[in-house]
Amino acid sequence: MRLLINGGLPHDSGKTRFGLTLISLLKEVGIDLFPLKPVAGHNAWYSYSTLTRSLELGILAGNDALSYHDSTGERIEEINPFAVLLFPVDPERIERNFPYYLSLMDRGYPVMLRVTDEKRSVYLQGPSNLIPQSMEDVLERLSSQFNPVTVEEQEVWGFLENAGKIVYESVVRILARRKDVLIESYNNASCPTYYPPGIDYVITVVPGRVYVFGGREYSNFLKLSSLPPWLIRSEGAFKFLRPQTYAIELATSRSSALIDFLVKKEFI
Repeated sequence: MRLLINGGLPHDSGKTRFGLTLISLLKEVGIDLFPLKPVAGHNAWYSYSTLTRSLELGILAGNDALSYHDSTGERIEEINPFAVLLFPVDPERIERNFPYYLSLMDRGYPVMLRVTDEKRSVYLQGPSNLIPQSMEDVLERLSSQFNPVTVEEQEVWGFLENAGKIVYESVVRILARRKDVLIESYNNASCPTYYPPGIDYVITVVPGRVYVFGGREYSNFLKLSSLPPWLIRSEGAFKFLRPQTYAIELATSRSSALIDFLVKKEFI
């Protein structure tokens, strides 16, 4: 079984909570899903605990990758081949220019990247002159641990804009080795990479509900646009496709009806 999860909202759709529940429930019936979060970003201020874990584990990792790692024991490098660490900006360092500050915070201020291929992980570090002084020490510790290559801001954004291309080969390698895979997108991007082969279902998650699309139908929807899948928003699919829908429980994101549907389809 190969599933792709994306979000119906730009933020806080509940993809990872739902993914963890799906992995747990399907494992009970003999379907062992490998969690794959090809592209992930996290904020050093809001997710400070992940920085401590990253230092302990010796690899830069965000909340979602760590959650999947803790749940399944799979290697973080395989779960998440492309990780970006964002920092907040200190308004004092841009002379309290709040329109500029808001635009920077909305866009994100990426400072460190990890890109992992089949052989190794490479770390890159962009400009960090705008981060709060209180966070300089933790960045220095991360830099000492991971020894990143220093690059210009333009290069950092070049990697981010091409992340879907960069990690596609890693996704294909996982699919070649694993029969059952769950791929999680980021934000409300339809797919984090080029559309992978053999996707059975695409599941769009919103608080309290999920929508289930056939994998082949979803592929046809993506082909309607000349844009790469990561630039196509998930809500666009609802204009062309009629998914099945299931309510999910508060906190657990469980849906017995959805599990029954997936299991029946898998073993028919």
